[in-house]
Amino acid sequence: MGMTLDPLADRAVYKQLSDIVGAAIESGEYQPGTLIPSESMLMARHGVARNTVRLAMGVLRDQGLVVTRHGRGTFVRGGEHDEDHDQPSTSRSRTANSSGLPA
Repeated sequence: MGMTLDPLADRAVYKQLSDIVGAAIESGEYQPGTLIPSESMLMARHGVARNTVRLAMGVLRDQGLVVTRHGRGTFVRGGEHDEDHDQPSTSRSRTANSSGLPA
């Protein structure tokens, strides 16, 4: 992950961070099923707040690059951690939709 964040850039810092981690996934630095560094590690490595890391992971989840398992961490999609029921946002949407409530 050689790219750096630029807080003065037009692109939001969390999007820059998602670009950096996404590029590491695409380059093979993080293989399918690999645990992404923890929020604390990403915060320390990039000098950002926890919410910035969480927003970046959300972007990567939305892009289908990672899956998050509550209490386990965020993993590169393509491994044994890919089950949809492990992503709370997906499960909540399905439950809401099946009950007729908006997601």
